[in-house]
Amino acid sequence: MKPDETLPESSEPAKENPTAGSSSSFLQRIKKYQNLQVVFLYRFCAAFSVIILRYFIPLYTQHYFGFNAKDANYISSFTGFAGVVSSWMAGYVAALITEKDRLLRVFSLLLVVAIASTLLSTSISAFLVTQFLLSFVTQNLRLIVDSVLLSAASNTDRGEIFGVGASIIGACRVCGPMVAGILAELHMMLPLVFSLFLAVLGTLSLSLNIGKEKRG
Repeated sequence: MKPDETLPESSEPAKENPTAGSSSSFLQRIKKYQNLQVVFLYRFCAAFSVIILRYFIPLYTQHYFGFNAKDANYISSFTGFAGVVSSWMAGYVAALITEKDRLLRVFSLLLVVAIASTLLSTSISAFLVTQFLLSFVTQNLRLIVDSVLLSAASNTDRGEIFGVGASIIGACRVCGPMVAGILAELHMMLPLVFSLFLAVLGTLSLSLNIGKEKRG
């Protein structure tokens, strides 16, 4: 090619960047997915509720059962072991109920039962049983909610939807310990009561909205 020659200009119009403005239009695009806003709300309520419990339970066992720091950490290790077992059992549980919406409602009710049982436990043996139940429910709930969110969206939106769901959990991990500490300063039972309130609120919102859409 000679130095004075130039390449011919393309007659095709410039293609727009497919990702341009995706952040601004994300809230509009998720409106086309049924139940998605309800599931986001439930994820916030459930995650906030569980994180408050996770950070408060060691302090609660020291105050209510008279545990020292070592014994309280044994409880945390027990809940971690229960989480490992619960993750292994998640696949078997999911095979029992094929409908994801129904499975989500069942485990949302189990979360309320687990938190209420923790609140009412008066012996260490009953408390350990409730902690295993709580770990079992929370491990399965996380998998179920992720499955519902991803199956409700198209391939192009799944990344953003999964990111929003993960961001909700991250925000709860930032605010949960602070809220638990503030409530514990007022009364030692308030973090448990507030956690139960969030679980009930999320369950009612989930059941009422999804049930209404199915009836409609």
